[in-house]
Amino acid sequence: MFQLSVYPNPFRDKVMIQGANKTTPWSVYNNFGKKIRSGIGNEINLAKLAKGMYHLVAADQSFKIIKY
Repeated sequence: MFQLSVYPNPFRDKVMIQGANKTTPWSVYNNFGKKIRSGIGNEINLAKLAKGMYHLVAADQSFKIIKY
């Protein structure tokens, strides 16, 4: 398994997944555990989300991310 990292965090519009490639699956969940976005790749545009904390799961690794 490879180690991923997420940046920038906190973020404004986009999150990058370092160590991922264009076929890496990811999902974003709100604090209630509801999946709100999903896709593949290493760049995630989350500009339309409200400010707050979210959970990003990519390649079976989980990250807390904060939108400001």
